Amino acid sequence: MTDLLLFLAVIPLLMILLPVLQFIGMFIGVLRVPLWQPVFTQRDPSAALPPHQAATLAEIEALGFACIAAYDQHNGPYSYPQYVFRHESGRAFAWLNLTPMHTAAYPVAFSSLLQDGTVRSTLNRVLWACEHDRRPGHDIEDAMTDSLAQHWAAHQERIREAGLAELDDAEVIARLLANSTATLDIMRKQGLIVATGDRFALAAGAALQTTINWFRVRKTLARPFAAAVFSDAYRADFHAELHAYQKRQQASQPERPALRRWLFGVSLLAFLVLWGLVFEWQQALMLVGVIGVHEGGHALAMWAFGHRDLKIFFVPFLGAAVTAPEMPLAVWKRAIIYLAGPLPGLLAGLAALHWLALTPELPWAAVLSELAWMSIWVNLFNLLPVTPLDGGRLLEIALFERHPRIRFAFAGISLLGFVALAVWSKSPLMWGVVGFILLGVGGQWRAMKLRRSVTQHRSGEPDVVQLYREAETLASNKNFMTLWPMVKAAETQRQSVVARAWEMVAAPLLLLAIWALSLTLMLPAYSTLRSTSVTHAAPPTAEEAFDQAFDSYDEGESAAQHREKLMRLAERLPPQDGRHIDMFWMQAEAGHGPAQLNRMQEIIALKRDGHFTSRKLMVSLYLQTAHATWASQPATDRVRLLQNAVDVMQQIAPDLHAQTIAGQLRVAEAMDAAGDEAGAEARLAQIREDVEARQDCDCEAPTVVRAQTWFHLSHNRAARALEVLESSPYTDRFKKPLNPLGEARAWALMRNDRNEEALAQMQISAYSPPYEPSANDKARGEQASPPYLGRPAELAYALQRAGRANEARDLLAQRQHGWVCWRAGKAQGNDAVDPWEQQREDDVNNALPRLCPAQR
Repeated sequence: MTDLLLFLAVIPLLMILLPVLQFIGMFIGVLRVPLWQPVFTQRDPSAALPPHQAATLAEIEALGFACIAAYDQHNGPYSYPQYVFRHESGRAFAWLNLTPMHTAAYPVAFSSLLQDGTVRSTLNRVLWACEHDRRPGHDIEDAMTDSLAQHWAAHQERIREAGLAELDDAEVIARLLANSTATLDIMRKQGLIVATGDRFALAAGAALQTTINWFRVRKTLARPFAAAVFSDAYRADFHAELHAYQKRQQASQPERPALRRWLFGVSLLAFLVLWGLVFEWQQALMLVGVIGVHEGGHALAMWAFGHRDLKIFFVPFLGAAVTAPEMPLAVWKRAIIYLAGPLPGLLAGLAALHWLALTPELPWAAVLSELAWMSIWVNLFNLLPVTPLDGGRLLEIALFERHPRIRFAFAGISLLGFVALAVWSKSPLMWGVVGFILLGVGGQWRAMKLRRSVTQHRSGEPDVVQLYREAETLASNKNFMTLWPMVKAAETQRQSVVARAWEMVAAPLLLLAIWALSLTLMLPAYSTLRSTSVTHAAPPTAEEAFDQAFDSYDEGESAAQHREKLMRLAERLPPQDGRHIDMFWMQAEAGHGPAQLNRMQEIIALKRDGHFTSRKLMVSLYLQTAHATWASQPATDRVRLLQNAVDVMQQIAPDLHAQTIAGQLRVAEAMDAAGDEAGAEARLAQIREDVEARQDCDCEAPTVVRAQTWFHLSHNRAARALEVLESSPYTDRFKKPLNPLGEARAWALMRNDRNEEALAQMQISAYSPPYEPSANDKARGEQASPPYLGRPAELAYALQRAGRANEARDLLAQRQHGWVCWRAGKAQGNDAVDPWEQQREDDVNNALPRLCPAQR
């Protein structure tokens, strides 16, 4: 159940991360869109077109438009037909660009000329990409509709009340051509594009704005678009054309070295900062180094075998990747590319371990050892024979490349392996990997089916149109962005080089050999390193030796012997080291009586914190010691002695007034014991007023309210006690677990015979809050724990008062609560009990014999 909850907790994070990755991917894609200065040449309007393009022309003509001109728009080495139409009413023209788009078929612009000379144009689902094309005298809007007919209706609505000018065909065509030709020049003058060789690309700011525009309308763009080319008769042909267009765009992407550098640098910084904030900064730096060497190895091997346009980027919490356009390579070359990542880091880590085993006295040996182990484990993990790790990819290309079903089964087995690893490691990061793999399972299944179909057609290779037709039968969503990855994977598989027999044998054997060699070298180095680290361990510093001894006793060592040992160790410490103060305080605590208190005063007057004991703690301990020292004195004497102790602390430590509040409450308690009930009540009121007026004592105010409550309870004024509590500004604490103020309210309710309410309050106040480990602790395997019952005796008493004694007995019969029964029947004074709460202790202790199993 815990593992399931952990996995479910990862899902919202993935849902947040996916749009972020989509945005980044789109931004990078927009930066790499090639732009050319368009050149127009006339074409015969009656020239034959493919059936799906002709169907688009027929759609426009069906709206009352007639073609008046046709052109070929040349963008660098590519050209696309353009058609100009006039509406039969003469009120509008249409410009059809036969450049395919998966969101709106072929882009169409409806335009009309207003009498003031303004051109009013209505686009559809494309303005997000050309928002920068706005210019004076050109009024553009995007209809964002789901069909060409709705698009035309939107334009008609825009010009319904407008005064339109009459233009002849030649003037319309001239304006449209001039507008299209001038676009790039205007963008260049505005700094919206940059030159990259023989073409242009959007500047970073324009690309970012375009990406933001897309992100805002992406859900609208994802809606189905009703067009002839998306009908069953033409959809595959249109998708094949769009497929070819996307390949041309990718092949023509402009070189942008700065983009690669920014992608690498920003992603590395994001990985480093996020890992450092969630886990540890030193670990983040080491991990970046290890992953950088790993991905650098992949990149060098890819470059050596002809890959270009390499991009390296980090993915926060998951690792990094190197990408490049696909190209067919022999299996042995691809195997080298996969192994070039993990092998350098793995060998370097093993070499470092052996070096450390020989020279463990190096001052930075601990850091190097951690780096070496990280390099070994990260790269060995990457060589596990599961996909998508390098070890799994190696087995895929050697054994399963031409066997789609087996390859998919291998991917399924790999997924189960990651699930098992996530369950074992209790790591949210591993569950994140599982989540990412699951997101692609549906696509992998469809790609497997399509690749299997391709394999069956080996004798006669299907063309791209046939591939899209078959892909449509496998996917419920006919959207191009769903089908395109399937067809791309099929094409890649069709172009891949088949593994030869020796490659099929060598790849798994090589993987097995690497694992065997790594374990063979790693285990002896580990054993040697452990043994030599003890032999050659650097002696502890004086500070380390003192700290190790401070909280640990040797077997059979008395407290006096322990202090003598610490005194000898303290002689080696620098004179200003705070541990000397700790030593003085320890010696003072060993004393007793007035001499002990005087020595404590002297140490606090030094105004220095110890390494372990702060001045705040010293003041609190001094006043506790004073209370214990004078506990046996007559009450009237205790008032004087305790007040003197408080006055001394306020004199020598005026900055620590908050730490004297507990001592002041003891003075009021002693006044009450001496018979001055009115004086004690007035003193409590004065302390509360003083505390609430001081900013440095705000945290002590609830303690004073609690003391006032118990003061009234001790004098049988239960109603007044409850009134003090419930009129205080701290009522929000009643709902907090294991809160003394809430427990005081439960007792006040019981004294007012409101036992059910008291039980409900005690059931809150008797439990600690649940433990929720930090992300770093979770990654180390720690788990959340439920609330812990910290006040079982008090809850049992409340149960008994509410008439549920059997439940109280069952509670105390539980093994984990048996320790409370040692108090049974011991209703005697306890100097450590908070002011006026002795009666509470007595009530609970007297009730325990009737409730504890051993006492019945």
